Amino acid sequence: RGAIVFIDVENVRGKSGFELSHANVIDSSSIWASSYGLEGRVSLIVDHGSSPNGYYMKEKKLGIIFSGKAKADDVIVRDIPFCQGELSRD
Repeated sequence: RGAIVFIDVENVRGKSGFELSHANVIDSSSIWASSYGLEGRVSLIVDHGSSPNGYYMKEKKLGIIFSGKAKADDVIVRDIPFCQGELSRD
């Protein structure tokens, strides 16, 4: 079976007292994912953005999702059932 990991970027940054920049979270998440064999299976969800958008950073092997008007938590809750369905087809 596969795995998908969603990380709420602002929650991670908040735990650091917002000392971590977005770039720090991206770099650290890429290293972490690589060390656990999760390349291509980790998405960072960022609160807000001008519109809801998603990108794949090939060099970091991470998905980056901007939640638009929604919160990252809402995007994660919305997308988990879809991902579960996709993983159950594997």
